[in-house]
Amino acid sequence: HAQLQSDSISTEAVTYYKKAADILVNEKKQVSSTVECYFYLFAYEINIAKNKEAGIQYLDKVLLIDPENTTAKKYKDQFTK
Repeated sequence: HAQLQSDSISTEAVTYYKKAADILVNEKKQVSSTVECYFYLFAYEINIAKNKEAGIQYLDKVLLIDPENTTAKKYKDQFTK
């Protein structure tokens, strides 16, 4: 999963991660790749854009396709308190 450290996040890559997630979300066999994209975008929103609400929306997307994802649950709990 994408690190929450801002030095590991490329602003330029955000566009590509969004596009990849849009494509992959419809591919049932690509759940782990889609989740990886959403975690990268979550990390970007939290660390670079400083947009907690947008970050939480990416966690919600993870939980829609992977309801038992413990990492998403942990971060959502942490950022909604």
